[in-house]
Amino acid sequence: MTTFRLWGVRGSTPSPGPSTQRFGGNTSCVSIEREDVVIMIDAGTGIRAAGGAYFADSRPIVQLFTHLHHDHIQGFPFFGPLYNPQKHLYLVDYPSTRGPWSPLSYFDGFHFPLTEDMVGAKTTRIDQTPADFMKSFGVDLYQHEVQHPGGAYGYKIAAHGHEIVHIPDNELGILKEDAARYASLVNFCDGVDYLCHDAQYTEQDMPMKWGWGHSIIDDVCQLAIDAKVENLILFHHDPDRSDEALDDIKDHYAPRLNACNIELHIAREGDAYVLK
Repeated sequence: MTTFRLWGVRGSTPSPGPSTQRFGGNTSCVSIEREDVVIMIDAGTGIRAAGGAYFADSRPIVQLFTHLHHDHIQGFPFFGPLYNPQKHLYLVDYPSTRGPWSPLSYFDGFHFPLTEDMVGAKTTRIDQTPADFMKSFGVDLYQHEVQHPGGAYGYKIAAHGHEIVHIPDNELGILKEDAARYASLVNFCDGVDYLCHDAQYTEQDMPMKWGWGHSIIDDVCQLAIDAKVENLILFHHDPDRSDEALDDIKDHYAPRLNACNIELHIAREGDAYVLK
């Protein structure tokens, strides 16, 4: 059994408070639980709660990143398993334009008060691509470059004849201007059980936020329709988007998607989706 679990669903900056309590205010972090491994994708502030859940779990943990913007890495030093001597963490280097980057670089005594020698867990840096490394665990994982300032990736995980795609940051409005790139993304998402995609903006947010690297919800719904997915999860909510506004978004877009046999979900901290 493979479980896709949401730990942080907010974009750009944490937004705790009364208006975000139901869906959550922590930044981007999800996990894929398999029988013999836990895969973490991104390490926003949501990873702190994940650390409590996986602290005593006997499975090794693999940490991947879609990109290195602060809201996707800022929670890593607060990931509890890092301080458990019984844990083994595989940290896959991110291929930034400045060279391979590891989250262990946080532990320099300057950006964070601890140094790398104070991390209790066994950590192994991996310089392979995520897809190649995950083969050692028998996991079929695929990577796709998306549209985001500085570059970013989406991931697809296949298990038991089912697939889920996770793309937390992607500006479909720009990507769609290149027909070949859009067709490639549609093919990447084609027929998946779940598409979890950046849906930070509404039409009302534009054109002021054009080029900021995030999608408007209407474009995300169209991608789901074009790719004939079974379920769409709207993810990476704007920090100013209230729970009530997210309810309204679901009410507005669900009929359009239901007409195409697609079920709409609004990403919420703690939610889990099972690929049996």
